[in-house]
Amino acid sequence: MAKSHASKQKQKSVHKKATVAVKPKFTPSKARSESKTTGSTTDDGLSLVDWKNIYVFDAKPKDIQNMHEGAIGRNGKTKEWDFSHLPKVLRKVQEENESCELYMFGSQPFNYNTVHRQSTDSRMVPLCPTFGIIPMKGGKPPPPYIAVRKHGQELDIIKHFRALGLSWEPVQNTSGVFALRSSRRECSHMSEYDNVARDYTTLFIMKPNDSIRKDNDQLDIQHATFSYQVGDELIIDGEVYTKGQDTFADICNRFDLNVDEHRASVKQAVAQGFTKRRQQIEKQIDLLSDYPEDVLNEVSVVKIFPRNTSLSDADRNELYINKYYGYAKSDPTTNTTHG
Repeated sequence: MAKSHASKQKQKSVHKKATVAVKPKFTPSKARSESKTTGSTTDDGLSLVDWKNIYVFDAKPKDIQNMHEGAIGRNGKTKEWDFSHLPKVLRKVQEENESCELYMFGSQPFNYNTVHRQSTDSRMVPLCPTFGIIPMKGGKPPPPYIAVRKHGQELDIIKHFRALGLSWEPVQNTSGVFALRSSRRECSHMSEYDNVARDYTTLFIMKPNDSIRKDNDQLDIQHATFSYQVGDELIIDGEVYTKGQDTFADICNRFDLNVDEHRASVKQAVAQGFTKRRQQIEKQIDLLSDYPEDVLNEVSVVKIFPRNTSLSDADRNELYINKYYGYAKSDPTTNTTHG
Protein backbone atom coordinates (compact mmCIF):
# COMPACT_ATOMS: atom_id res chain seq x y z
CA MET A 1 0.00 0.00 0.00
CA ALA A 2 2.72 2.39 0.99
CA LYS A 3 4.55 1.70 -2.25
CA SER A 4 1.41 2.35 -4.30
CA HIS A 5 0.78 5.65 -2.48
CA ALA A 6 4.40 6.76 -3.04
CA SER A 7 4.10 5.89 -6.71
CA LYS A 8 0.97 8.02 -7.05
CA GLN A 9 2.69 10.93 -5.29
CA LYS A 10 5.67 10.63 -7.67
CA GLN A 11 3.33 10.66 -10.68
CA LYS A 12 1.58 13.80 -9.37
CA SER A 13 4.92 15.49 -8.84
CA VAL A 14 6.11 14.61 -12.33
CA HIS A 15 2.86 15.87 -13.81
CA LYS A 16 3.14 19.14 -11.93
CA LYS A 17 6.71 19.72 -13.06
CA ALA A 18 5.75 19.03 -16.67
CA THR A 19 2.96 21.64 -16.43
CA VAL A 20 5.37 24.26 -15.13
CA ALA A 21 7.95 23.42 -17.77
CA VAL A 22 5.62 24.12 -20.69
CA LYS A 23 4.14 27.33 -19.29
CA PRO A 24 4.79 30.11 -21.87
CA LYS A 25 7.16 32.85 -20.77
CA PHE A 26 5.87 36.43 -21.11
CA THR A 27 8.15 38.90 -22.84
CA PRO A 28 7.43 42.44 -24.08
CA SER A 29 8.41 41.47 -27.62
CA LYS A 30 6.00 38.52 -27.55
CA ALA A 31 3.25 40.79 -26.22
CA ARG A 32 3.86 43.24 -29.09
CA SER A 33 3.74 40.39 -31.59
CA GLU A 34 0.48 39.06 -30.15
CA SER A 35 -1.16 42.49 -30.17
CA LYS A 36 -0.31 42.88 -33.84
CA THR A 37 -1.65 39.47 -34.81
CA THR A 38 -4.86 39.79 -32.81
CA GLY A 39 -5.54 43.31 -34.05
CA SER A 40 -6.80 44.36 -30.61
CA THR A 41 -4.28 47.21 -30.39
CA THR A 42 -1.76 48.78 -32.74
CA ASP A 43 1.70 48.64 -31.24
CA ASP A 44 3.70 51.21 -33.20
CA GLY A 45 6.16 51.92 -30.39
CA LEU A 46 5.02 55.54 -30.02
CA SER A 47 3.79 54.93 -26.48
CA LEU A 48 7.44 54.42 -25.51
CA VAL A 49 8.60 57.88 -26.66
CA ASP A 50 10.21 59.65 -23.69
CA TRP A 51 10.12 63.44 -23.99
CA LYS A 52 12.91 63.73 -21.41
CA ASN A 53 15.38 62.23 -23.88
CA ILE A 54 14.77 64.79 -26.63
CA TYR A 55 17.32 67.55 -27.12
CA VAL A 56 16.14 71.01 -26.02
CA PHE A 57 17.50 74.23 -27.51
CA ASP A 58 18.70 77.07 -25.27
CA ALA A 59 18.42 75.11 -22.05
CA LYS A 60 21.14 74.99 -19.41
CA PRO A 61 21.59 71.95 -17.13
CA LYS A 62 19.62 73.61 -14.34
CA ASP A 63 16.83 74.41 -16.83
CA ILE A 64 16.64 70.74 -17.81
CA GLN A 65 16.45 69.78 -14.14
CA ASN A 66 13.78 72.42 -13.62
CA MET A 67 11.62 71.04 -16.44
CA HIS A 68 12.14 67.42 -15.39
CA GLU A 69 11.01 68.27 -11.85
CA GLY A 70 7.63 69.24 -13.23
CA ALA A 71 5.01 71.98 -13.23
CA ILE A 72 3.78 73.99 -10.28
CA GLY A 73 0.04 73.54 -9.91
CA ARG A 74 -2.66 75.78 -8.52
CA ASN A 75 -2.06 74.44 -5.01
CA GLY A 76 1.65 75.15 -5.20
CA LYS A 77 2.56 71.47 -5.48
CA THR A 78 4.87 70.14 -8.16
CA LYS A 79 3.46 67.74 -10.75
CA GLU A 80 5.05 66.00 -13.72
CA TRP A 81 4.65 67.76 -17.03
CA ASP A 82 1.94 65.78 -18.78
CA PHE A 83 2.91 64.68 -22.29
CA SER A 84 0.77 61.55 -22.20
CA HIS A 85 -0.90 62.75 -25.41
CA LEU A 86 2.39 62.74 -27.36
CA PRO A 87 1.83 59.27 -28.93
CA LYS A 88 -1.63 60.35 -30.08
CA VAL A 89 -0.23 63.55 -31.59
CA LEU A 90 2.48 61.63 -33.43
CA ARG A 91 -0.07 59.19 -34.85
CA LYS A 92 -2.28 62.05 -35.99
CA VAL A 93 0.60 63.86 -37.68
CA GLN A 94 1.59 60.58 -39.36
CA GLU A 95 -1.95 60.18 -40.69
CA GLU A 96 -1.95 63.72 -42.08
CA ASN A 97 1.50 63.30 -43.64
CA GLU A 98 1.53 59.73 -44.95
CA SER A 99 4.62 60.09 -47.14
CA CYS A 100 6.67 61.86 -44.47
CA GLU A 101 9.02 60.93 -41.67
CA LEU A 102 8.66 62.80 -38.37
CA TYR A 103 11.48 64.62 -36.59
CA MET A 104 11.10 65.80 -32.98
CA PHE A 105 13.12 68.48 -31.18
CA GLY A 106 12.78 70.51 -28.01
CA SER A 107 11.93 74.12 -28.82
CA GLN A 108 13.04 76.89 -26.48
CA PRO A 109 11.35 76.50 -23.06
CA PHE A 110 9.38 79.45 -21.74
CA ASN A 111 8.32 80.90 -18.39
CA TYR A 112 4.70 79.91 -18.02
CA ASN A 113 1.91 81.70 -16.16
CA THR A 114 2.93 81.57 -12.48
CA VAL A 115 -0.01 83.37 -10.92
CA HIS A 116 -0.82 80.34 -8.75
CA ARG A 117 2.78 79.66 -7.74
CA GLN A 118 3.43 79.99 -4.01
CA SER A 119 6.26 82.24 -2.89
CA THR A 120 7.68 79.41 -0.81
CA ASP A 121 8.65 77.46 -3.93
CA SER A 122 12.42 77.32 -4.35
CA ARG A 123 12.38 77.60 -8.16
CA MET A 124 12.46 81.24 -9.12
CA VAL A 125 11.77 80.74 -12.83
CA PRO A 126 9.60 77.70 -13.58
CA LEU A 127 10.06 76.60 -17.18
CA CYS A 128 7.63 74.82 -19.47
CA PRO A 129 9.00 72.39 -22.08
CA THR A 130 7.54 72.40 -25.59
CA PHE A 131 8.38 70.21 -28.55
CA GLY A 132 8.29 70.56 -32.30
CA ILE A 133 7.48 67.87 -34.85
CA ILE A 134 8.74 68.40 -38.42
CA PRO A 135 7.17 66.19 -41.12
CA MET A 136 9.73 65.71 -43.90
CA LYS A 137 9.19 64.15 -47.30
CA GLY A 138 11.75 63.10 -49.86
CA GLY A 139 13.65 60.72 -47.60
CA LYS A 140 15.84 63.46 -46.12
CA PRO A 141 15.89 64.79 -42.54
CA PRO A 142 15.56 68.51 -41.77
CA PRO A 143 18.76 70.40 -42.61
CA PRO A 144 21.45 69.47 -40.04
CA TYR A 145 22.39 73.06 -39.22
CA ILE A 146 22.01 75.39 -36.26
CA ALA A 147 22.12 79.17 -36.03
CA VAL A 148 24.10 80.65 -33.15
CA ARG A 149 23.92 84.31 -32.19
CA LYS A 150 26.59 85.48 -29.77
CA HIS A 151 26.33 88.66 -27.73
CA GLY A 152 27.60 91.62 -29.71
CA GLN A 153 27.42 89.85 -33.07
CA GLU A 154 25.49 91.40 -35.92
CA LEU A 155 24.77 88.09 -37.70
CA ASP A 156 24.07 84.47 -36.85
CA ILE A 157 26.82 81.91 -37.23
CA ILE A 158 25.62 78.80 -39.05
CA LYS A 159 27.15 75.55 -37.80
CA HIS A 160 26.72 71.91 -38.72
CA PHE A 161 25.17 69.58 -36.13
CA ARG A 162 28.61 68.00 -35.70
CA ALA A 163 29.84 71.14 -33.91
CA LEU A 164 27.59 70.32 -30.96
CA GLY A 165 27.45 66.56 -31.34
CA LEU A 166 23.83 66.67 -32.54
CA SER A 167 22.10 64.15 -34.79
CA TRP A 168 18.64 62.94 -35.77
CA GLU A 169 18.34 59.50 -34.16
CA PRO A 170 15.56 56.94 -34.85
CA VAL A 171 13.22 56.42 -31.92
CA GLN A 172 13.46 52.80 -30.81
CA ASN A 173 10.62 50.47 -31.86
CA THR A 174 9.01 53.08 -34.13
CA SER A 175 8.89 53.45 -37.87
CA GLY A 176 9.76 56.79 -39.44
CA VAL A 177 10.03 58.73 -36.16
CA PHE A 178 13.28 60.47 -35.17
CA ALA A 179 14.39 62.64 -32.26
CA LEU A 180 17.17 65.18 -31.97
CA ARG A 181 19.86 63.85 -29.62
CA SER A 182 23.23 65.06 -28.38
CA SER A 183 26.24 62.83 -27.87
CA ARG A 184 27.73 65.34 -25.43
CA ARG A 185 24.88 65.74 -23.01
CA GLU A 186 21.56 63.99 -22.72
CA CYS A 187 19.20 66.87 -23.45
CA SER A 188 21.20 70.10 -23.68
CA HIS A 189 24.60 71.46 -24.64
CA MET A 190 24.57 74.81 -22.86
CA SER A 191 26.68 75.58 -19.80
CA GLU A 192 26.24 78.50 -17.42
CA TYR A 193 28.84 80.37 -19.48
CA ASP A 194 26.92 79.77 -22.69
CA ASN A 195 23.95 81.65 -21.27
CA VAL A 196 26.15 84.72 -20.94
CA ALA A 197 28.00 84.33 -24.24
CA ARG A 198 25.01 83.55 -26.48
CA ASP A 199 21.74 85.21 -27.31
CA TYR A 200 20.32 81.98 -28.73
CA THR A 201 20.98 78.70 -30.50
CA THR A 202 18.27 77.36 -32.78
CA LEU A 203 17.44 75.18 -35.78
CA PHE A 204 18.38 76.70 -39.13
CA ILE A 205 16.66 76.54 -42.50
CA MET A 206 16.38 78.82 -45.54
CA LYS A 207 13.21 78.62 -47.62
CA PRO A 208 13.56 79.71 -51.27
CA ASN A 209 10.19 81.46 -51.13
CA ASP A 210 11.55 83.70 -48.37
CA SER A 211 14.51 84.75 -50.51
CA ILE A 212 13.13 87.66 -52.52
CA ARG A 213 15.16 88.27 -55.67
CA LYS A 214 15.20 91.09 -58.15
CA ASP A 215 15.00 90.72 -61.93
CA ASN A 216 18.81 90.45 -62.05
CA ASP A 217 18.56 87.45 -59.66
CA GLN A 218 20.23 89.37 -56.83
CA LEU A 219 18.81 89.01 -53.35
CA ASP A 220 16.72 91.99 -52.30
CA ILE A 221 18.47 92.94 -49.06
CA GLN A 222 16.59 95.60 -47.09
CA HIS A 223 19.01 96.20 -44.23
CA ALA A 224 22.64 95.56 -43.37
CA THR A 225 25.23 96.65 -40.84
CA PHE A 226 28.24 98.77 -41.70
CA SER A 227 31.23 100.42 -40.07
CA TYR A 228 33.05 103.63 -40.94
CA GLN A 229 36.61 104.51 -40.06
CA VAL A 230 38.54 107.77 -40.47
CA GLY A 231 42.25 107.11 -40.27
CA ASP A 232 42.84 104.94 -37.21
CA GLU A 233 39.64 106.08 -35.51
CA LEU A 234 36.52 103.91 -35.76
CA ILE A 235 33.68 106.41 -36.00
CA ILE A 236 30.75 104.08 -36.77
CA ASP A 237 30.82 100.46 -35.54
CA GLY A 238 28.12 97.97 -36.55
CA GLU A 239 25.42 100.50 -37.37
CA VAL A 240 22.26 99.09 -39.01
CA TYR A 241 21.19 100.80 -42.23
CA THR A 242 17.66 100.19 -43.52
CA LYS A 243 16.71 101.20 -47.05
CA GLY A 244 14.27 104.08 -47.20
CA GLN A 245 14.70 105.18 -43.57
CA ASP A 246 17.95 107.17 -43.31
CA THR A 247 19.74 109.40 -45.78
CA PHE A 248 23.50 109.47 -45.79
CA ALA A 249 23.30 113.08 -44.62
CA ASP A 250 21.25 111.90 -41.60
CA ILE A 251 23.96 109.40 -40.71
CA CYS A 252 26.70 112.05 -40.96
CA ASN A 253 24.76 114.43 -38.72
CA ARG A 254 24.05 111.69 -36.17
CA PHE A 255 27.77 111.01 -35.78
CA ASP A 256 28.86 114.66 -35.99
CA LEU A 257 30.51 114.22 -39.39
CA ASN A 258 30.72 117.00 -41.94
CA VAL A 259 28.20 116.05 -44.63
CA ASP A 260 30.14 117.48 -47.59
CA GLU A 261 33.36 115.80 -46.46
CA HIS A 262 32.08 112.36 -45.41
CA ARG A 263 28.82 111.69 -47.26
CA ALA A 264 30.38 109.85 -50.24
CA SER A 265 32.63 107.71 -48.00
CA VAL A 266 29.72 106.79 -45.69
CA LYS A 267 27.69 105.78 -48.76
CA GLN A 268 30.53 103.53 -49.89
CA ALA A 269 30.76 101.94 -46.41
CA VAL A 270 27.02 101.21 -46.47
CA ALA A 271 27.32 99.64 -49.94
CA GLN A 272 30.11 97.38 -48.67
CA GLY A 273 27.87 96.34 -45.77
CA PHE A 274 25.10 95.32 -48.18
CA THR A 275 27.55 93.38 -50.38
CA LYS A 276 28.83 91.48 -47.34
CA ARG A 277 25.30 90.72 -46.15
CA ARG A 278 24.23 89.48 -49.60
CA GLN A 279 27.24 87.16 -49.79
CA GLN A 280 26.49 85.75 -46.35
CA ILE A 281 22.89 84.93 -47.24
CA GLU A 282 23.90 83.38 -50.57
CA LYS A 283 26.37 81.18 -48.69
CA GLN A 284 23.62 80.07 -46.28
CA ILE A 285 21.35 79.19 -49.20
CA ASP A 286 24.14 77.15 -50.78
CA LEU A 287 24.31 74.98 -47.63
CA LEU A 288 20.89 73.61 -48.57
CA SER A 289 21.57 73.00 -52.25
CA ASP A 290 20.93 69.24 -51.83
CA TYR A 291 17.30 69.90 -50.91
CA PRO A 292 14.68 70.39 -53.66
CA GLU A 293 13.09 73.83 -53.43
CA ASP A 294 9.57 72.43 -53.07
CA VAL A 295 10.66 70.33 -50.08
CA LEU A 296 12.19 73.35 -48.31
CA ASN A 297 9.22 75.60 -49.08
CA GLU A 298 6.75 73.09 -47.64
CA VAL A 299 8.62 72.45 -44.37
CA SER A 300 6.38 73.12 -41.39
CA VAL A 301 6.38 72.43 -37.65
CA VAL A 302 3.70 71.15 -35.28
CA LYS A 303 4.18 72.48 -31.74
CA ILE A 304 3.29 70.37 -28.71
CA PHE A 305 2.43 71.73 -25.27
CA PRO A 306 1.93 69.70 -22.09
CA ARG A 307 -1.65 69.11 -20.95
CA ASN A 308 -1.20 70.55 -17.43
CA THR A 309 -3.93 72.96 -16.39
CA SER A 310 -1.31 75.34 -14.95
CA LEU A 311 -0.79 76.61 -18.52
CA SER A 312 -2.99 79.45 -19.68
CA ASP A 313 -4.67 79.74 -23.08
CA ALA A 314 -2.19 82.50 -23.93
CA ASP A 315 0.66 80.09 -23.21
CA ARG A 316 -0.78 77.48 -25.57
CA ASN A 317 -1.31 80.01 -28.35
CA GLU A 318 2.39 80.92 -28.52
CA LEU A 319 3.31 79.05 -31.70
CA TYR A 320 6.49 80.92 -32.68
CA ILE A 321 9.47 78.61 -33.27
CA ASN A 322 12.25 80.88 -34.52
CA LYS A 323 13.01 83.38 -37.29
CA TYR A 324 13.92 80.59 -39.71
CA TYR A 325 11.00 78.19 -39.22
CA GLY A 326 8.54 80.95 -38.34
CA TYR A 327 5.25 80.00 -36.69
CA ALA A 328 4.20 76.42 -36.06
CA LYS A 329 0.90 74.69 -36.59
CA SER A 330 -1.04 73.86 -33.44
CA ASP A 331 -1.29 70.35 -32.06
CA PRO A 332 -3.82 68.55 -34.34
CA THR A 333 -5.36 66.85 -31.30
CA THR A 334 -5.76 70.11 -29.34
CA ASN A 335 -9.53 70.09 -29.36
CA THR A 336 -9.66 66.67 -27.71
CA THR A 337 -6.62 66.63 -25.45
CA HIS A 338 -6.25 70.14 -24.05
CA GLY A 339 -8.79 71.23 -21.52
